[in-house]
Order: sequence, then structure tokens, then C-alpha cells
Amino acid sequence: MSVFTEKSGTKNIKPDRKQIRQLKQILGFRPRKAGLYYLSLVHKSAAIKIYQNAKLNNERLEFLGDAILDSVIAEHLYKNFPDKDEGFLTQ
Repeated sequence: MSVFTEKSGTKNIKPDRKQIRQLKQILGFRPRKAGLYYLSLVHKSAAIKIYQNAKLNNERLEFLGDAILDSVIAEHLYKNFPDKDEGFLTQ
């Protein structure tokens, strides 16, 4: 995942101590890569105000998360419905 995030420019995101404390309070632990957690909460409309960069938002992380969920769900359906065809699995 580090290559994905480095290319998207997220290695430049460094939440301040207050933001890290807030993340810890919400999550119950201090994330090792707090910048990714913080970025996951930044909507595209807020990216320009916060970072002066419309590309630093949660959309790329959302894309990655969706792809992972799609894979997990596809595997679950494939294993649990061995007699069903592609149309059923897709639906």
C-alpha cells in the first residue's frame, strides 16, 4: 500500500498532535500512518481548503477499499454458491 499512497502524494500529509490525539480517541489506538487515517476523512470539497490541492482527498483510498470489498465478496459468493452461474453471482 505504500507505493499507492506515495504516488498519490499522501506522504506529505502529517496531522498535528491534536489531530493525532483525536484519531486515537476515536479509534482507540494511535495509528502508525496517521496521515492515511486523516486523509480518509477528507472529502474532495474540503481538500482545496485544507491542502490547497484537490487531489489530496479520500477518493483514491475509497477506490482501493471498494476494490478490496469487491474481491472479498466475490470470493465469498464463489465459495458458498458452487452450483450457481455467473448471472446469479453477478446479481
